[in-house]
Amino acid sequence: MSDIIYAIVDYVQTYNWDDPMTFGFVILGVLAVLGKWRIIFIALVTCCLGVMAHDLIVWNLMTMQEVITVPHVIYCAGGIAVLGLVGLSFIKFMLSP
Repeated sequence: MSDIIYAIVDYVQTYNWDDPMTFGFVILGVLAVLGKWRIIFIALVTCCLGVMAHDLIVWNLMTMQEVITVPHVIYCAGGIAVLGLVGLSFIKFMLSP
């Protein structure tokens, strides 16, 4: 048991806290404490799909430049879904007596 705790402590001490992903983990932690499980689920699915589709890119064959990447489309769709859920929960909160 102590080996597991030492491994966790070593990881936390060597973690780069300046990474932007840390902000995402903090936000997901706050959402977990608040019980917003649908938003957490959509955010995690969006990140997983974006990572899996990392190499899918649509190129313009005339200029050989990226036109659009599939991960960008996935991240945009996930962001729109999260914004929609936040908007709906806000409207439900405002309309409840």
